[in-house]
Amino acid sequence: MSGLDLANDRLNKEEELTEKEESILEQHTIHSKKNYLKSVEDAVEGNDNNFDGIINSVPKEAEEESKEVPKWAHEFLEDLYKVLNQADETEVSGRKAREYEEARKKAIEEEKLLKERKHARAHAQSYGPIDR
Repeated sequence: MSGLDLANDRLNKEEELTEKEESILEQHTIHSKKNYLKSVEDAVEGNDNNFDGIINSVPKEAEEESKEVPKWAHEFLEDLYKVLNQADETEVSGRKAREYEEARKKAIEEEKLLKERKHARAHAQSYGPIDR
């Protein structure tokens, strides 16, 4: 009988293994294909859990920053403004132009405020007592 067979017999009888038997069993487990794939799977799952922990520990953005108006929205509003200016001067086109102009001004103001807040946060310093 080989060392592996002896170790398996003792495991089946629920007896304690010696250090040598444990090392033989461990070496066989590492080199067996079934367990090799299982160890790879466990490693991948461990990495996934590490990434989940990293992702979940990232601080969430403040609501003000998440309300930033994207660039494509500004471009869309500018295109809409051009189209509305070319339209007939009817009541509908006039109302749409006013609505557009209000939305455009609001978007520009929000963008300026966000830039100011980001700039202020970037240059904010904490002057507290120094612990020695």
